[in-house]
Amino acid sequence: MIGIYKITNKINGKAYIGQSIDIENRWKQHIYNANYPKSGSYNYPINCALRKYGKENFTFETIEECDVKELNEKEIYWIKYYQTFPIPSGKGYNAWPGGDGNYFRLNEEQVREVINELRDGQLYNIIADKHSVCRDIISYINRGVKGYRLEGFTYPIIDAKHRPKKPKIFTTDKYLTKQKKNKGIPCPICGGLMKNNSKMCSDCYKKTMRIPMPTKQELLQIFDNYNREEVANHYKVSGNLIRKWCHKLNIDCQNKKALKLLYRQEILKLDLDKHLGQNKPKCIKIAQLDPDTGKIIKIYESIAAAGRAMGCSGRNLIMACDKPNRTAMGYKWSLKLTNNE
Repeated sequence: MIGIYKITNKINGKAYIGQSIDIENRWKQHIYNANYPKSGSYNYPINCALRKYGKENFTFETIEECDVKELNEKEIYWIKYYQTFPIPSGKGYNAWPGGDGNYFRLNEEQVREVINELRDGQLYNIIADKHSVCRDIISYINRGVKGYRLEGFTYPIIDAKHRPKKPKIFTTDKYLTKQKKNKGIPCPICGGLMKNNSKMCSDCYKKTMRIPMPTKQELLQIFDNYNREEVANHYKVSGNLIRKWCHKLNIDCQNKKALKLLYRQEILKLDLDKHLGQNKPKCIKIAQLDPDTGKIIKIYESIAAAGRAMGCSGRNLIMACDKPNRTAMGYKWSLKLTNNE
């Protein structure tokens, strides 16, 4: 279908008039250009409005069908009828008065006036609103393209490096500027913005680097009941830092069975009296039991002495202590019987 179409904003009533030789697919093109930053019309007023309000708040309709030769004339007529140009009027989103762009030109006096305003350091937007044109026209005059090149001037009028820019607004909220530039999720620790794949923001990560590394026994004790993510939340650090701690302390945080075994070894090795709820004596006695009857064969004055007598490490005897289904060097072992005597 060839003709003129109209896009209307349901919220504020503003409209956009356009022409197309394929009206059925023109609406899809507008939606694509509005959401594709590399599109040449990404910053057009109608596409900015589509991103701001959402496509569900706009209606698309065909106003008139006509021949291809009449498209420019019909577009200019309907833009004047609905008063969708210029943009400062507040009634529409058309940045051009219609046609292929040759129906609206600034005369030579107006172009010279724009050049003087550019030399004075005025912003593009202010000059465009003053002359009721779009910002692209001011850019064409500055570069001297599209019929706006005059003799006696060197182009560009103002270089991009020396062109005035909008002043930056500084606020006490240090996350306000980041929120406008990047759409992130709030940090669970400080509430600031962070990347979607991160567990904390960069500021909190720097603070975590100053947290002292816990001892091996403390880390194993927490790993006995929680996984790595829960341990990270306990220390208020990232999971990557917990992994580095485990690597330095020779802890395999991925294998839960190995963690529990290592935790039991460390407890029995360095804090055996606390594990059994008793005061730590100078030497801990250990009893050698018969594997069939459970009777005491011999009592050793210390675990180290029993290990030397059996020709093994004392840890092997500790791991078999007070466990009915476990033996070490062919015998059962007990700590409770010796301590109760």
